[in-house]
Amino acid sequence: KTSKDIEKVYKKCVDQVKDDNPDKLCVGAVARNLAKSLKKKYGSGPEFETRFVPEEPSTNEQSDDKKAGEGSGSPKKSNKGNADKPNLHLATKEQLLAEIESRLDAERDAQVEEEEDDDAEFEHGWEPSEWPERVTIIGGGPAGLSAAIYAARAGLKPVVVAPPMGGQLQGKGVDVENYPGLFNVTGPAVVSLMRQQAIAYGATFEADVVVGIDASERPMKVKTNSSLIETHSI
Repeated sequence: KTSKDIEKVYKKCVDQVKDDNPDKLCVGAVARNLAKSLKKKYGSGPEFETRFVPEEPSTNEQSDDKKAGEGSGSPKKSNKGNADKPNLHLATKEQLLAEIESRLDAERDAQVEEEEDDDAEFEHGWEPSEWPERVTIIGGGPAGLSAAIYAARAGLKPVVVAPPMGGQLQGKGVDVENYPGLFNVTGPAVVSLMRQQAIAYGATFEADVVVGIDASERPMKVKTNSSLIETHSI
């Protein structure tokens, strides 16, 4: 891959970090998910750097604690507490931030593991070329994926532009009860199967949000937060 391709993937990772990220870093669960996908596809992935390093208690603090224990007539209580539970009242600011970051990462990891198509987001991602795309489809719900399946089977190699979470059906955790042939299956499962079918016939995906369309000239242009797709039809 060229440096431009690497910068594009990195920017996509930064854009998906939902928390406050003034330094524009690829961090948290999104970064780990990207590294996992890259390692699965290329055999190796990027290395991580620790953002927060806990501070060791200063010599003066240890000395003061020792003097306070010696001067008291009552037996000194251990401040170590339960090794399995963090002593928040003894933690430094950096340790608290590290603990918060760790818990947020655990929550994000749990959410990421529930999504079945995370790896496909990068493995079947759209890559820019010098030629305009034949078909660009906006939306990753049943309508957009149906169009992608038909276009892909016709050999048009469509590009589907949609956020990773998919369309409206993707957000419904309940069973789909009003579509013929589908029984005891959830919305995300339906979207995942439709996406796999589109991928099998050659569709690619740009996991981003469309922010503008320029149809004043040919080829038309579809603008997202991080890319510009030239296309003959939308």
